[in-house]
Amino acid sequence: VVVGAGSGKKEFIGGTISNELEAALKDRKSVIRNRLDGDSLMQIVKGAPMPFECQCMAPVLLGGDCLGAVIMLSKEKVKFGEAELKNLQVSAAFLARQFE
Repeated sequence: VVVGAGSGKKEFIGGTISNELEAALKDRKSVIRNRLDGDSLMQIVKGAPMPFECQCMAPVLLGGDCLGAVIMLSKEKVKFGEAELKNLQVSAAFLARQFE
């Protein structure tokens, strides 16, 4: 993990991504998971605590290659949906253009 923001970022920065996140990145899949819907959350970093209620992830894609992901997590009991996913996809597309 290269960059993080907000509380809990210290557990992620410099960590090794989990096998589950790596698989999602290889599949170039966006992910929305909410504990309120009964979903289990995807581990982001191996060994890091996951005290979150929901997560949303969009891969950063350039020329068919996955360069990474933009991930949003919340500790609040809310549900992420299509609006949050669309915001992350726009952010991921912006980041991909910076690598061109």
